[in-house]
Amino acid sequence: MVDVLDDVRVKYGQFVELLNTMKGNGLISAERRRELDRRWRTDQKNKDLVLEEIERIMENHSETLIKP
Repeated sequence: MVDVLDDVRVKYGQFVELLNTMKGNGLISAERRRELDRRWRTDQKNKDLVLEEIERIMENHSETLIKP
């Protein structure tokens, strides 16, 4: 049986990996990466909002790459 704490750690690890990838690809600055990470850890309600913001960043980047 998977421990709830382990599940939380796995999700946070995946989130951190996503932030690092975005920073590495130049989608966010180091300061923005720290701010998103802090918001994720601060409040349970923030997680959904942070993920929505990340999704918008990625969508905007994808649209920029697609435009001629």
